[in-house]
Amino acid sequence: MGAQTPGGLRAELAGQIALADFPARLAAAADRASSVQEVLDLFMEFVPKVQSGPARRSLLLRWAAALELAGRWEEAATRYEEAAFAAPGQRDTDSLLAAARAWLAAGETDKALSILRVLGVASPEPSVRARALVLEGWARLIEGSAAEARILADRAASAPADRETLLAALTLLWAASEGSARSEAAARIGRDFPGTPEAAMVESGAVPPAAHWLLTPAGGGNRPREAPAPGSPAAGASAPVGAGGNAPPSAAPASPGGALRPPASAPPSTAVRPAPIAAFQAGAFSEESNAVSLVRELKSKGFEAALERRERGGKPLWIVLVPAGPDSQSTLLRLKDAGYEAYPVF
Repeated sequence: MGAQTPGGLRAELAGQIALADFPARLAAAADRASSVQEVLDLFMEFVPKVQSGPARRSLLLRWAAALELAGRWEEAATRYEEAAFAAPGQRDTDSLLAAARAWLAAGETDKALSILRVLGVASPEPSVRARALVLEGWARLIEGSAAEARILADRAASAPADRETLLAALTLLWAASEGSARSEAAARIGRDFPGTPEAAMVESGAVPPAAHWLLTPAGGGNRPREAPAPGSPAAGASAPVGAGGNAPPSAAPASPGGALRPPASAPPSTAVRPAPIAAFQAGAFSEESNAVSLVRELKSKGFEAALERRERGGKPLWIVLVPAGPDSQSTLLRLKDAGYEAYPVF
């Protein structure tokens, strides 16, 4: 990274916003930044000024990776989701898988599962479905359902799209099993994938104190290729790394065949859950006829839609609402896939 001052980079970029190659200039400026925080500051200020399209997606992905380096997992997940829909009509499933992983790292299993359930069923790409199944399996294991995790691991391993996904599925199966099933999964990992972190892990006999599902292939996350030799001092302590090479947030080891448990010393979570989303606003019009047209259009595409009249500045405003349903994240993904901008209504 270069030695240019933060103010100098911002001033330089501020004078280049109108240039056609501004996204490339912003990326180059981030490479010259002196710290992760400076990268985050540059992206926060200038990425919103980049128009939708592949260049914006690329910058959002870099922004999300920098947020992961800073341990800001919820913000990273949000940026990954934004990247997934940065090019209108072109959903990027790798970005959605990365978002699901970040939500898991943030402890938001419900949000992760909302994405993974959609991708695991609706994606036309076998590789995406398999990776989504593995990530969903780790989420289920974290929640305490080893049986569900084993079912998902079996499904992903039965027709894997590539060796990396097969390894991820077998590792999940090993972590969620006990007895002979656990031994069989360990033997296959050691035989077919020697020298990998997973092989070292099953040799040591326990999931290390890190969230192993961060190794699951999903959207190009960095992945260590070498493992300590089994039996070496580092083998049992080897922990997976997250995107960007930093250690992921601590998670508890798994009991043999059991679910991931919170550490005994961990205090109960006091996080305040956000209010549930009641609906998504798909449009707001001063003319009722325009709102009615949008309602008809949404219904023709399989959405429930309703019209609500409000007042703004003493004048009527017609709001088009789509009920969030029991799975608000799935509804939002469907709306965005169909090309609609939607905003939550609580």
